[in-house]
Amino acid sequence: MHRRLFLSVALSLAVCRPAFAANQKFAFKIKTKDGGIVGNVLIEANDVEAAKVKLMKRYPGCTVLSVQMK
Repeated sequence: MHRRLFLSVALSLAVCRPAFAANQKFAFKIKTKDGGIVGNVLIEANDVEAAKVKLMKRYPGCTVLSVQMK
């Protein structure tokens, strides 16, 4: 009985996921703090701002040259 209840709740949560929870992929071209150019850094996030936050954690002090949504 508990397993059936768990499965029904799990399935209903999987089906009723909000549309805004879907992550998008963003490709960045950046200039590192040492001056090197790194292209095609792929970050998955909800929006560009969240992707930039993740990028700054990975490459502190970098400068974003361009962003493309994939």
